[in-house]
Amino acid sequence: MAVAASAGASSFSWWAGALLAVQHILLEVRVLP
Repeated sequence: MAVAASAGASSFSWWAGALLAVQHILLEVRVLP
């Protein structure tokens, strides 16, 4: 993620990482009630 940020797409990579993290957390919460 740091590499992508230094490559020039900081905002896009940050939003992509944040969305993936949120989706992963939601999936874990859904699987583990």
